[in-house]
Amino acid sequence: MVREVTFKVYQFDELSEEVKEKVLDNYRFIMVEYFNWWEFIYEDAENIGFEIVEFDLYRRYIRMKLKENILSSIEEALNLFNKDSNEYKIVKEYYDEIMKLKDSEEVKEYLKDNPEGDPYDAIYNLNLGEEFEDEYVKDMSRFFLKMLEEEFKYLTSDEAIIEMFEANDYEFFETGKVFYEREFVSNNELKVI
Repeated sequence: MVREVTFKVYQFDELSEEVKEKVLDNYRFIMVEYFNWWEFIYEDAENIGFEIVEFDLYRRYIRMKLKENILSSIEEALNLFNKDSNEYKIVKEYYDEIMKLKDSEEVKEYLKDNPEGDPYDAIYNLNLGEEFEDEYVKDMSRFFLKMLEEEFKYLTSDEAIIEMFEANDYEFFETGKVFYEREFVSNNELKVI
């Protein structure tokens, strides 16, 4: 016996408000449970010489490790952060403080032994600025934890979930259940009207 079944599917914006809320709640964590959503933030940290060792958003905890010279990291961070941001201003303060060391005795001694060098080379090669390292790591940890929190908050927002539905052409039954075409296709072709 052959039966013909007809049903109607909807785009997200065609669902009732009550069903939309239900769908959003059901899919609230889809983009953070099934994807490595933190990867781009980890890459940003690597680009400025850091490794994010671990983080826990629930406990507001992050552990980061500086893997390169502090001056190199600071210069890369100045390129990463927006010039109008508080993060940029704080990183710039570190840079300015380290650059003040160009008149230090260590730099003068270095330049005596390396007449081809300049004060910047001396600061870099002597790894001056280490006294700022602990505070710098704490500030970067705070900044990157904030970035992770903001990314998580966005990815679990109504806006992001709706964008994901639209970008992937999700269709729904009137009840809010997602329509998966492959569930309805067996040996016969499914005719979409």
